[in-house]
Amino acid sequence: MPSRFPYRDLDQATEFALGYFHRLRADPDILKTWLGLRSLIQVHIIRPNIAVYVDTRDGETMEIHPGVAKEPPALTLTLSADTFHRIYAGEMNVFLAFATRKIRTKGNVALIMKTTCPRPSASTGNTAPNWICPALRSSRPKTSLPQTR
Repeated sequence: MPSRFPYRDLDQATEFALGYFHRLRADPDILKTWLGLRSLIQVHIIRPNIAVYVDTRDGETMEIHPGVAKEPPALTLTLSADTFHRIYAGEMNVFLAFATRKIRTKGNVALIMKTTCPRPSASTGNTAPNWICPALRSSRPKTSLPQTR
């Protein structure tokens, strides 16, 4: 049975999602790729409803914020919390999630495709956009709340 998103409490769920993006930022290769996007990307996770946006427009910093961006994003991704967790845990291939519309997009979809992780997934042998890069999977438990700083 596929795993389910571990938090229904909005504060815990938001912390979980933010922590994931903070972990992405901590990887130098992923950070370099995201900085190259020079874009504002909005992520909406539903059930529970969480909004996170990532701002790399200056090309020098990757800012991660809870909530909805005040300016129009170049790309918006919308997915259920369970889909987010299944991708996070390596149980769902992100390209299949896009193809089956489990991840809905609005805006410049080419941006997220530019974040293709150069390392193959240990579990599938596939590559995946690094916003959910499987290389991070080995450094964190599947359901515990990641620490953010």
